[in-house]
Amino acid sequence: MSGEDLRPLKKLAIWSLIVAAGLISAFVSFLSLVSVWIGFSEIHRAGSWLPVTGGILIFLLTLWLYIRAAGALRRHLKSPDLFEL
Repeated sequence: MSGEDLRPLKKLAIWSLIVAAGLISAFVSFLSLVSVWIGFSEIHRAGSWLPVTGGILIFLLTLWLYIRAAGALRRHLKSPDLFEL
């Protein structure tokens, strides 16, 4: 099998990685947004700023990492040789 024969399989694998990373990012984002929500619901308690700050930072970090990883994988899709096996 040549590299050209495996091209559709490689594209499918890259798109699968992008979708899997998206699902993981969505899960982590959900947990961080729940943390923010709990922090705001307990605003009358001392230290309620900690889950809010942590949740926002984790959400932004997750979003940034996903955008960077998905962009890198999409650039590999546009390259003529994809991945060399």
